[in-house]
Amino acid sequence: KGGFKDRQELMKIKGFGPKSFQQAAGFLRIFGGSEPLDALPIHPESYAVAKSLQDSPDASEASNEALAVQFGVGVETMRDIRGALAEGAASDPRRQEAPMRIKEPGKKTTQVGSTAIDAQEEGITASQLTPQMRLLGVVKNVVAFGAFVDVGVGHDGLLHISNYPPELRWDSGRSGRSGPSVNDQVEVTVLSAERRQERGKDKWRIGLSMK
Repeated sequence: KGGFKDRQELMKIKGFGPKSFQQAAGFLRIFGGSEPLDALPIHPESYAVAKSLQDSPDASEASNEALAVQFGVGVETMRDIRGALAEGAASDPRRQEAPMRIKEPGKKTTQVGSTAIDAQEEGITASQLTPQMRLLGVVKNVVAFGAFVDVGVGHDGLLHISNYPPELRWDSGRSGRSGPSVNDQVEVTVLSAERRQERGKDKWRIGLSMK
């Protein structure tokens, strides 16, 4: 039936009800549609606020805190709305991600001046991991206590914040420093690799460090 004209048309998808729409609408983009805001990371529930900001000549001079009180939304919500309006389509986080690591058949993964190895490329399994082994990895997820890194053995390892190098150590947001981001390519050292049985399947707990 062709592309969607606006986010509301998503409701016509079979099985896509109000709850799914509420949770997903802000992440879905409609480009060239009837509603310009559909191309931005702004949830439809905030469209009224976004349009009022666009029509208010004094809004650009006001603080997020003052505008949040004026429009009855949270400060973080107001910051997100203003950021999206200012940056436009460039605010799409996918544009900021590092490119995925893609292997080319027959081509070795090399890092100049590095001793880290690509476990997947070398056929190394989780059971063959040993402490102090240096591996190449890709950050798959970032959480409050650290990051999970794909090191090519079929089980992600945990890079705890206490094992970040000093230049990446989190400091509750006060120092301005931050940890690794999703899709970052990193070099890590294996601290431990323990096998566990869960529901009859092998699960590995792999500890990593970047120190």
